[in-house]
Parts: sequence; structure tokens; C-alpha cells
Amino acid sequence: MSPSPYAEFLLIHTSPFAILAAVGGILFFRHRTVASGLFALGFLACVLGQISGQFMIADVSKTYAAHGDVIAAVGSFPRWAWALSGAADRVGIWMAAIGAAMHLRRQRSTTGIA
Repeated sequence: MSPSPYAEFLLIHTSPFAILAAVGGILFFRHRTVASGLFALGFLACVLGQISGQFMIADVSKTYAAHGDVIAAVGSFPRWAWALSGAADRVGIWMAAIGAAMHLRRQRSTTGIA
């Protein structure tokens, strides 16, 4: 019995964000700054957005394959759940980018690298 293609897809698309969230967590525990916290929380938001989005897509696909009625499946999730899943990815990646830029700027100013 082979694993589900959705599990493989989730692993491929979520692993980089999960690794970067773990790196952000380590960075936060080492430096305890707002910048490192933004980096960690941003990628954590991306992980949660990816997982929730893939769960909803998999559920829609299973319903569509079973009944041929995708409209009922899309209606089974509230509109805010779809919006929150997509927003978590976009907001999270911006939080991580801003946190990384702030952290690099701070590191350059403390080490004297121009």
C-alpha cells in the first residue's frame, strides 16, 4: 500500500517552511529579539497555512471524486477558512522576510560590517 499522494504533496510543500520555522525558533532562543521572533512566527504561519490549505483541497478532491459535486464540498468550509488559509501564507512570508531583514541589519551593525 503506497502513501497518499496528498501526504507526499504536503510533505514536499510544507517541509521547507517547517525547516525554516525550526531555524527561526533556534534563532529566537539564541537572540531573543523582535526580528528573530518575526522570522520564526512568519514561517510558522506559512506552515499552518500550507497544512490547512492542503487539508481543504484534499477534502474537496475526495468529495469531488466520490460524488462528482464539487460545489457542495467548497460550501462545506466557511469562506473565512479559505481566506485565512491563503492569508496565513502571504502574511507569514512577509513577516519572515521583514524579520530576516531586521535581524541581518542588526547583525551587520553590531559586527561592524558595512
